[in-house]
Amino acid sequence: MVAFIERAAGGVRTCAMHGPDNQGGGACGAPEGPAPSRVPLRAEACSTLGDAAIGSVLAAKRAAREQGIDAAFATMRETGEAVDRFVAMMRYDFELAPLTTNRRQLEEIGVALDSGLWKSGADAEVRLSLWRIVYGLERLGIYLVHTDHLSDRRMLFILLERVLVEQVRDVVGSGDFSEYIDLGASDEHEPDGLEGPFEHHPEQDDGGFECGGGPRPKPALVERDRFLPTARSPISRDAENAAAQSGGTPCQPGGGLS
Repeated sequence: MVAFIERAAGGVRTCAMHGPDNQGGGACGAPEGPAPSRVPLRAEACSTLGDAAIGSVLAAKRAAREQGIDAAFATMRETGEAVDRFVAMMRYDFELAPLTTNRRQLEEIGVALDSGLWKSGADAEVRLSLWRIVYGLERLGIYLVHTDHLSDRRMLFILLERVLVEQVRDVVGSGDFSEYIDLGASDEHEPDGLEGPFEHHPEQDDGGFECGGGPRPKPALVERDRFLPTARSPISRDAENAAAQSGGTPCQPGGGLS
């Protein structure tokens, strides 16, 4: 596996290229162990699109990526560059693919987003909206990590106002790579209306670093990370076919994913 890391508005984005021993997969649906009541089931945080429609959107994006990589490879060979297809893939994914935002990608697969919900929504609405984003990002091959220090409301704010609106290349996860967004690097103390202007955070007195030079671990507020989807237990990209064959969808009985 090869990882490529770049700074994101709300955290750190890592693109992980999967090798033969890291293909993802595993059972779909609820994580192992008793899920806390604050983690909605997939059926509760569902896309407004049917599974076939979502599959069509993702398939079209992956087909466009393959065509773009082929074109980049051909152009590079014509100009005399000694490259293989992997290099062409990297150039397309990070330089040539069309620009978009994760918000736009989520909307294309039917994930409804309310930008102001983090300010005035009830706790249950905030939680449901947050997990709707989590499950939607999973369909795109994007996974969140290191979130336990964030409340639901704070995490929703960071996603809606920072992460989802920054420009990214319009490439969705496939069998050869996934993307991870590390929210442990998010600046949770930037004024955003969720706390008073004179709120004091002792860890800012010394820059928030331990004497050894590393960042000070943020205290956990919730237990969320162990229930987040990962590339090893995603809504499988084969789920569209499995759900169709069983007569269900990832959000309804029959699909086996709720």
